[in-house]
Amino acid sequence: MRNLALLLLGLISVPVMAQTNVDLYRSEVVLDQELNNADAAARKEGMKEVIVRASGDRAAVDNEIVKKALNQHSQYITQISYRDVEQSRAIQMGFSAPHIRSLLTQAQLPFWPSQRANLLVWLVEDNQANRNIVWEHTDSPVLKQMREQAAVRGLPLTLPIGDFDDITGIAVSDIWGGFIDPVAAASQRYPVEGVLVVRASQNTVRWTLYDHSPNEMASS
Repeated sequence: MRNLALLLLGLISVPVMAQTNVDLYRSEVVLDQELNNADAAARKEGMKEVIVRASGDRAAVDNEIVKKALNQHSQYITQISYRDVEQSRAIQMGFSAPHIRSLLTQAQLPFWPSQRANLLVWLVEDNQANRNIVWEHTDSPVLKQMREQAAVRGLPLTLPIGDFDDITGIAVSDIWGGFIDPVAAASQRYPVEGVLVVRASQNTVRWTLYDHSPNEMASS
């Protein structure tokens, strides 16, 4: 399933009009109780997430200026709280927006504003026996991972709700076959700026990104 993570990371720089506001400066990290400095390690990891989310650059945490700042994470944190997550403990952190933006400027890294494109995801899973469209409330490990990675990267995703209009408006074969017209038609009811078509089969993922609104997909 690592392909799914790579899929979403590859969408960091989607070049479409952005409309959804993303909270860039908050992160939550589960404490690794096996570490002696679990709290400090979690704070550093939380800051890494914020740096990547704000810059849109996965390699930003390897920047030498950023590396030094990560060791001084307390200077960037403005809020801290803890909560229980199943049988673990998680730390929730808020970071200073001006300080993070200043750090990115010093490191000569890009800044990706909080207003971002909302992508509609048409996901079909092939389990060898059959193929099924994954709707908003489908219990799908693939969808779960996509949502988790999207949240970490600050990528707004919308899933089709799977009501009567969706079910009668598009077929599995339309999505799997990559037929633009029916996908565009079924997508027009959703207020999104781009459409992502994903075909998942075991550990293989194929995807197509249409970086236009649904009513512009066919013409573009």
